Amino acid sequence: MYKRLQEYNTSLQQYNSKLQTDLETVRAALTRAEKEKSSILENLSTLRGHSKSLQDQLSSSRVSFSSLPLALLSRANFNWSHFFLTCSSSFFCDQGVAR
Repeated sequence: MYKRLQEYNTSLQQYNSKLQTDLETVRAALTRAEKEKSSILENLSTLRGHSKSLQDQLSSSRVSFSSLPLALLSRANFNWSHFFLTCSSSFFCDQGVAR
């Protein structure tokens, strides 16, 4: 009977050791998951900031574009690529006069 109790006790100790090892593994995994979560939240915050900045730039561009004179926007036959290729860096090719 004493031998059976010893075997049972040994078995319980082994099971306890396994549970402790499993617990340590789970704790380590949770620590890594928390670090990853923190990093993801930080990246998400940064991306939201960039998104807001880009939205503000887009809105500003739309307002700037919508404030251009209609005559300038309706000049469909104006060759913008030729204009930009032939102009130097002087103030808009001396106010729009292409060379």
